[in-house]
Amino acid sequence: MLRPEIRRWYGAPHRRLRSELIARLGPVCQKCKREHPRINLAHLTHDVTDVDRVTLLCPSCHAKYDAR
Repeated sequence: MLRPEIRRWYGAPHRRLRSELIARLGPVCQKCKREHPRINLAHLTHDVTDVDRVTLLCPSCHAKYDAR
C-alpha cells in the first residue's frame, strides 16, 4: 500500500518505466531470479524521485529490501 504523501509519484511515468524494465528484463525478480506476475519496480535508494537506480523485485524480495 502506498503512503498518501508519495502516491503522486506513482502515475503514468512510473508505470512506463516499469513496463520498459519488464520489456528489457522480463517479469523476473533481479534478486531471487524467479518470474513473478506482479513484479515491482523497486527504488534502490528508497527515493521515489530517483529513477536511475531502480530494479525489478518480486513482492517478497521488495518487502525484505525495504525493511533494511
